[in-house]
Amino acid sequence: MAESCGFVKCIVVDNAKIIDKPRFGFYVSSMTNERALEFLIQTAGSQKRLADILDTSDERVSRWANKRHKPPTWLVVIAEFLERTPPKDWPERWK
Repeated sequence: MAESCGFVKCIVVDNAKIIDKPRFGFYVSSMTNERALEFLIQTAGSQKRLADILDTSDERVSRWANKRHKPPTWLVVIAEFLERTPPKDWPERWK
């Protein structure tokens, strides 16, 4: 289903918007909390390292990963930033 997203065209697929921006091409505008957590654990290299990067406990990250607690929505913001930013431009803690 196509809809207007301001000055760009976008298509909604499974509640995620695919946006056509001329200089960036196509990308999915949002991801789920669970997908964001998977991406961040993979990017950090381990749950422990992700906990260190986020300055939180290993237990909290483990509870998110094991679905005992829902991951916070701010993880999506971090994951989307890292996914769309070249690794050379990442904040130092992620390198």
